[in-house]
Formats: sequence, structure tokens, C-alpha cells
Amino acid sequence: MIGLFAVALSFGALVLAFYNKFIDPNAPNILRLGIIVRSHLVLLRLIDLLALVMTMEYIRTILLHIQGKPTFFVVDRTSDKILADYFRKN
Repeated sequence: MIGLFAVALSFGALVLAFYNKFIDPNAPNILRLGIIVRSHLVLLRLIDLLALVMTMEYIRTILLHIQGKPTFFVVDRTSDKILADYFRKN
């Protein structure tokens, strides 16, 4: 969500910079194009990193299931007398 907001903000800054450059060249230069391009590159790298992390987590989950090791275990509580007494009272 933050990445999308930053991309939208950078795109708005890019539009403003083009407006200042081509439509109203007498306006004060608020933003520089190089900063905007670099911010886009940084945001794209962060999005790429996030996608890589998500892909690696998915591969890790697949490998755990392939090896036959469950990510959870089941405890048989049928012979637990304290638990049986608790449910008989309620």
C-alpha cells in the first residue's frame, strides 16, 4: 500500500515537473527530473525485493510439504482425564 502511494506521489511529481518544464517555463523549478527518475528506480527495486521475498516464502512452503514434514502437529488428548472432567462439568 505504501509502495502504491509512493508511486502515485512520484507520478504526480513527474507530471508537475513536465508542466513546469514545457507548459509554463517561467514558473519556478520546484522539482528536478533526475530526483523523480531515481525515486521511481528505488521504488521499483523495493517492489522487486518484495516480490522476491514472497516467491522465496512460497518455495519454502512447497519444499516443507514435499519433504513430508508437517508445519503443525496433532496431539491426541482422548486419554486426558483432566480435560474430560472439565468438559463434563460444562
